[in-house]
Amino acid sequence: MPTLAQLRAFLAVAEHLHFREAAATLRMSQSALSGAAYALEEVLGVKLLERTTRKVLLTPEGDRAAVHALRVLRSVDDLMSIEICREVGNRATATTYATSLPTLVQLVAGGFGVTLLPESAVPVEGGPGVRLALRRFRSPAPGRTIGLAYRASSGKAAEYRQLARAMRAAVRESGMVVTLAGD
Repeated sequence: MPTLAQLRAFLAVAEHLHFREAAATLRMSQSALSGAAYALEEVLGVKLLERTTRKVLLTPEGDRAAVHALRVLRSVDDLMSIEICREVGNRATATTYATSLPTLVQLVAGGFGVTLLPESAVPVEGGPGVRLALRRFRSPAPGRTIGLAYRASSGKAAEYRQLARAMRAAVRESGMVVTLAGD
């Protein structure tokens, strides 16, 4: 199913016929916008946009899809401004989506909300001049399981085992709190 973010990205491009202008309107990066529009084409199984080095055009299918996408987004907006929301005492809030850590960090530093960020990304993304307030999760903090799997009969099994040893050593040296399995 298409996502609302994909529909919004596509409609912005359809309106502006320019990726940079559409991205600026939605306050997202051009690459994220392009990725969302491409993902919508993949989900629908049809080409919606003709991209050249100089311009963007809607295909005939894109013209028809824009009409439907606009109707869907207007219905969602109606729902959210949604007499229904007011009846229960809620109000809609603005949401901005991004797909890259640098974009997320810049949005947060610019006062556009909060995000979850891997601790290992903080020194890289939170460089000089980036104003962030960092908070850690209370215990038990969420975690992640990362594995290296390979076919035992692979001709590169020895290299994979060597890679696994190197990864374990790097994790141990990093000082991160980890639990290693398969030592």
